[in-house]
Amino acid sequence: MKIGIFDTGTGGELVAKRLKELLPQHSYIMAIDREHAPYGNRSPEEIIALTNAAIQPLLSCDIIILACNTATTNALKQLQQLYPDVRFIGFEPMIKSAAASTRSHRITLLATNATKQSQRLRTLISDYASDIRIDAPDTRAWARMIDQGLAGDIALDEVLASVAGGSDVIIIPEIPYRIEAIAEHLLERRKKGKHFSVIAVAEGAVSFSEKDMNKKALKEARKSMVGSIGYRVAGEIEAATGADARVTVLGYLQRGGTPSGYDRILATRFGAAAAEFAAEERYGVMTALQQGGITAVPLSKVADKVKKVPEDHPMIRAAWDVGTCFAG
Repeated sequence: MKIGIFDTGTGGELVAKRLKELLPQHSYIMAIDREHAPYGNRSPEEIIALTNAAIQPLLSCDIIILACNTATTNALKQLQQLYPDVRFIGFEPMIKSAAASTRSHRITLLATNATKQSQRLRTLISDYASDIRIDAPDTRAWARMIDQGLAGDIALDEVLASVAGGSDVIIIPEIPYRIEAIAEHLLERRKKGKHFSVIAVAEGAVSFSEKDMNKKALKEARKSMVGSIGYRVAGEIEAATGADARVTVLGYLQRGGTPSGYDRILATRFGAAAAEFAAEERYGVMTALQQGGITAVPLSKVADKVKKVPEDHPMIRAAWDVGTCFAG
C-alpha cells in the first residue's frame, strides 16, 4: 500500500516516521507545503486551494493523510468530493476524547484562527462538548518575543500561559527536567482518575543530564533528535508510562493569528523609532519597549545574553503551590 502524508511543517515528518516504525511494509510519500505556511490566518477558500495543489503528487496513493488540523477542518470535505476514489484520513482537534476525559468540564484548545473559525470545529463542539467550557488562549505574543530574541521573557511567558492554560507539568530551561519525575507525577494523576495531562515544554528545555553541556556539546548530543524538544519529551513519556503522548508545536499557531490593535501600534512605534535611529546614525542598537516607552538598547548589552526566570519568581512559587510539576 502506498500512503501519502500532507502537512505544512515538521509534524507530518513525525507522523511519517512513526508510521514507518509501525507499518514498515508500506511505502510513504511526503508533501510538505512550507512555502505557504502557516495556513492558520488564511481564508477557507485559500486553504482549500493550497491543500488541493499540495496533494497533487499524492493522488496516486491508496490513502492520503492530512496531518494538519487547519487543512482537515477546512478542506477535507471538499477534497473528498473532488476525489471520491481516494481515501482520506484527517487530523482534527480531539474534542471528543477531551470532552470524555475532562473532570473539570474545561478544555484548553490550542488551534489556529482558521481552525477555530471552521464549521467542522463548531460541529465537533456541538456534538461532543456543548456543555463544556473551552478556553482558546491567544499565544501570538510568544512568536513576537521569539522573533525579538527575548528568551527569558518567553520562558516566563511560558510559565504564565501554561498556568493559565491549566498545564499539569511545565518544563523550562531554568529547571532541568527528570523524566522520572514527570512519569511519577503523571502516574499519580492517573491513580486519582485523571486520564489526561497537559505538559508545556519551553523551546530551550534541557534534561538533567544535559544541564552542564555547552552549546556545542548539546548540539552534538541532539544530532539524532527529530523535531523539537517537545517531541523528544513525548517519546520519553510514552516509554516511561506506556501512555500515548500527542504534540502540538505552538510556533505554527502563534504565527497564524491576526495581529491585534496592540501588535499593530507597537510595530508602528518600533518601525518609526528604528528609522529615527538610522537617520541620526545611531547604529549598533535595537529598539526596545521599556516602561511603556520606546528606547535604544546597545546590542552589546543583549547579544549572547540569556535572560533567565528566577526559580523563586512569585509565579513559579504559585504554580508549585497549586500542584504543578516542574519536573526537576
